[in-house]
Amino acid sequence: MDELLRNKGYRKLVVDNYIVFYLVNELERQVVIMRILYGAVNYQNML
Repeated sequence: MDELLRNKGYRKLVVDNYIVFYLVNELERQVVIMRILYGAVNYQNML
């Protein structure tokens, strides 16, 4: 599933007990936070 997210341009960052999913818009030099989830959940079904 991580490869599928990567192919869609998603990146993820682990912060304490949370996983932050974000996209990088290099043309506008922006980071767009798409979702923040508690790390214990099955995030593959929630994106």
